[in-house]
Amino acid sequence: FRFEDMPKVYRSCDLFSLPSWDREAFGLVYLEAMASGLGVVAPDDTARREIVGDGGLFTDVTDSAVYGKMIKQALETDWSKKARSQAEKFSWDKVAGEYERIMFGMIKV
Repeated sequence: FRFEDMPKVYRSCDLFSLPSWDREAFGLVYLEAMASGLGVVAPDDTARREIVGDGGLFTDVTDSAVYGKMIKQALETDWSKKARSQAEKFSWDKVAGEYERIMFGMIKV
């Protein structure tokens, strides 16, 4: 899909999950999905907990029975507000503002 089509693609879904579990990079796709109002089912690790936060659920994706139950539970939840709110924490304006605050703080030291 073309980049500009991705919001429409995400909005055509009910839920997002990326069941990778080993040395995943930041995971921008989680933020893209949440910005589109999708809840997320993610591997339970520190990085995903920071990114997904209250925008989804965490599970052992290597256990298909547990993973399936978590997907079912997530599909029964309205994630739209929580997911968007979590994605907004990583908006360019917020991240740039935080970097600016840190940089100016270091200059004053």
